[in-house]
Amino acid sequence: RESVEKAVPLVQSTAALNDPVPLPDAARHLIRFAAQATGAKSGVLLVRHYDANRQPAEWQRAYSLDGEVVDVGDTPFAQSIAGAAVSRQEACVMNRAAEQNDGLRLYPFEQEKTSILAAPMTVATGTNAVLELFDKPSGFSPSDQRLAQTAGELGADLIRHALGQRQQQEMLLDA
Repeated sequence: RESVEKAVPLVQSTAALNDPVPLPDAARHLIRFAAQATGAKSGVLLVRHYDANRQPAEWQRAYSLDGEVVDVGDTPFAQSIAGAAVSRQEACVMNRAAEQNDGLRLYPFEQEKTSILAAPMTVATGTNAVLELFDKPSGFSPSDQRLAQTAGELGADLIRHALGQRQQQEMLLDA
């Protein structure tokens, strides 16, 4: 009986990962968890896909803490803090975002933020997601970076499932 009781949470967690969640819901849960764990006031999940064989070759979409789509403007991914995090494959921090942009361009949703923490997630070939957290009153610390990096690694599976569900729905609608 004791062994079964210990295994139940693991089975429930595995079942939850196997049950696809709509992308906005997955984003909302991931952002909320990471924001609470780090003390951030808000965040977004930025999803970027690149496929040279499609037009347009690149698309980006950002989801807020509420799961709503937010404007990404015309900021090139490669020139953003999200792009820097993906390029380095590690979480990046800008604690004085207005002053310390290191030549990076800010998305519209980053414009008024005092601090930004961006953690990359490799979702699939050509598809990246970046968990961005904003405005921790004391600024983001190295332990916040490690926590966001770990949340991103765990969240990548959740995002993969959500994107897989979305692709299946799109194929059914196109058929």
